[in-house]
Amino acid sequence: MNVLYNGVYSIRTRDEWIERLRNNSLAGNAVKKTYTWEFNLIDVEDQTAVVKLTINEEGKLKYIDYLTLYKFENGWRVITKQFSMY
Repeated sequence: MNVLYNGVYSIRTRDEWIERLRNNSLAGNAVKKTYTWEFNLIDVEDQTAVVKLTINEEGKLKYIDYLTLYKFENGWRVITKQFSMY
């Protein structure tokens, strides 16, 4: 995964991302937060789609995700994800 955060570009492997998620969820001091999301854009053309998704954490903007999807025989799959983090 390519990540641009606070002006620093880095590449994270899938395993690094999963490990980070595990560590965050296993932390004894982890606080449960409330998230809401809104699909701002869904554009479908045949077997392809684009989605803009806004995610709020505790009522404040946290992420805006841009997703591209393909439709396969067994359903839709995310092909790319780009995001801004606030």
